[in-house]
Amino acid sequence: MAAIVTLTMNPALDIATATERIVPTHKLRCDMPRYDPGGGGINVARAVHALGGDALAIFPAGGSAGDMVRHLLAAEGVAHAAVAVAGFTRESLAVEERASSEQYRFILPGPEIGPADQQRCLDRLAAAAADAAYIVASGSLPPGAPEDFYARVAALAGDSMLAGILVGLTRGLSLPDSVQLGMAAGTAALFGRGTQSCHLADVERLYAAARSAASPR
Repeated sequence: MAAIVTLTMNPALDIATATERIVPTHKLRCDMPRYDPGGGGINVARAVHALGGDALAIFPAGGSAGDMVRHLLAAEGVAHAAVAVAGFTRESLAVEERASSEQYRFILPGPEIGPADQQRCLDRLAAAAADAAYIVASGSLPPGAPEDFYARVAALAGDSMLAGILVGLTRGLSLPDSVQLGMAAGTAALFGRGTQSCHLADVERLYAAARSAASPR
């Protein structure tokens, strides 16, 4: 499994093109478009892959734009796990005006992601996080998701992370080792539903994997 797992709740099909001048009400002839998969966590996963790292991008996807996002990630060789939803993945359009070198960006809203689909995304994240060293939840939120969605994920993981660091320090571990233990506890907290606490077996397994990954080869 990937060392870095990202979660993007509002992915986008990014479209970029250019035209000579932007004039109201006129038909503007544009260059051939460029298509890229976008959204906070997806962008992180693409960058990690470009740098030679190992990442898995998790995101909800629907409609033809969602299919295109999956296709583009596969073409780049970026590992991904799309959670199918009923709505249509959003699109964003960036148009450069060559006459001024200015860029105009049009961002469409994403589909509504209800509680059931939110939970399916978190379940997929928890499954992938079992073998991950780092988790990144990034990007805007779609309609239907509470404003504190990422904060809830971070808070649940953050409380467990703090507990892991404190336990490590009280056991006499070095600060770097205590931080690794805290990260393992924070990741393990994501495995449960709701406010369920982390399990010791998960923490120990993740901590051992993190130490192994950090050891010189």
